[in-house]
Amino acid sequence: SGGVKSIDSILSKIYRIKKNKNADAKITDVNDIVRGSIIVPHSKDLPDTIRKFKEKYPTAKIESKFDALGNNAGYAAVHFTIDMGEGIKGEIQIHTNHSRAITAITHKGFEEFREEDITKLPETDPARYSRYLKEMEIQQRLWGDYLSSMPEETRREISEEVSGSAESVSSKSIGLA
Repeated sequence: SGGVKSIDSILSKIYRIKKNKNADAKITDVNDIVRGSIIVPHSKDLPDTIRKFKEKYPTAKIESKFDALGNNAGYAAVHFTIDMGEGIKGEIQIHTNHSRAITAITHKGFEEFREEDITKLPETDPARYSRYLKEMEIQQRLWGDYLSSMPEETRREISEEVSGSAESVSSKSIGLA
């Protein structure tokens, strides 16, 4: 699955980058203007798939999103950011059937609170804050169950593949500190 990010989505992402990371952000700072997903049947298929992508795209930046419980990202996958030319970057997400199914359940809640200043909610909107806490509890339970069902050997191999990349941006892949 995949496609091209909508103009509204690109502008929203540039706004978030400017607000949180880089006040001078521009379209070339968006890593997923063109995006796609590859779904592998089982977690045991992830290390080999990651390895093959690293061989095919050796200059790609690789990032593990398996630490979703720590960042409330709303999904757990491995992302490859690839230079498409002309300053445009594309992203390929590698998921399992299980992680993709959880994403389908949790993404709406992630989107709802993505730009929210959660620290202000208890005072400004207690009911919304309560909804946020319930959503995070659901996400953490689903992702926690997913990650704990993944064999230790598979987690170790994914961690080695991600952290072993010359352009890795995540050294604590899949919650292995």
